[in-house]
Amino acid sequence: MWEYIIAGIFFLIIAWLIFLAVLWIIDFIVQLVSDITSYVVENSVMFIFLLILIAGIYIFVLKVRNDEERKRQKSEERRKLSIEKKLRESARIEKERLELVAKRKAEVRIAEQRRIELEKQTTDLIEECRRHDMNKSFIEDLQPVIKSISTIPTFRQILLDIWTPIGKPKASSGYDGGKRWIMNEITGLQSSSAAKKDIKSMMKKVVRPIENEFPLLYERASDAEQFSRLVNLWREYGEMDRIVIERIFNGENDAYVLADMGLLQS
Repeated sequence: MWEYIIAGIFFLIIAWLIFLAVLWIIDFIVQLVSDITSYVVENSVMFIFLLILIAGIYIFVLKVRNDEERKRQKSEERRKLSIEKKLRESARIEKERLELVAKRKAEVRIAEQRRIELEKQTTDLIEECRRHDMNKSFIEDLQPVIKSISTIPTFRQILLDIWTPIGKPKASSGYDGGKRWIMNEITGLQSSSAAKKDIKSMMKKVVRPIENEFPLLYERASDAEQFSRLVNLWREYGEMDRIVIERIFNGENDAYVLADMGLLQS
């Protein structure tokens, strides 16, 4: 029983102490508020200035933060726009690349088809020439001429524009170096009509004059390379004595021949 009495007394003492502590805290808070109020009233001007200063600082900080946020947003927008621009540019470049690849493939395919068609047309045309009494070497020289012409000529055009003007070389007739030289010279022309014109001009202005003036050398120049050398000598030394061209063509040094004949100039 005494234990309960002592516990009750102890509880009352604790409760009383708590009550006193609460009263002291309330009194302290009231006193603190009173002191603060008195201080504010006594220093109202300074307090107002302090509030204004704090408000100004807050507004300034808020403005700085807002400016930084706007700058960050603008920077982010520029970054996004830059990324979008780069993506669009990359897409455009890739699209152009794919279009270019497709175009090149189409060009290659068309060129290959064209090449096959030209090869077939050329082969058919050469076979047609072989079925007739044409010189074999002429037919060999004819192939690169046909391939160089933009539009494959017909067999009729070959006869009229090339075979006839160059002298109708047959299997049994001569096809000399002069004519082979002409066939080399007309390779690369765009049409058989242009070839016909050049053949007639070269036969008249080059081949026939050399054949008439240097018959022995003409016979010796049996291929296009030798005849080309003879043509170059004829063009360079044609106004000099015939013996100059003959000696140089036969292998003598050109400067020595000219000096020996008193024609070398300093």
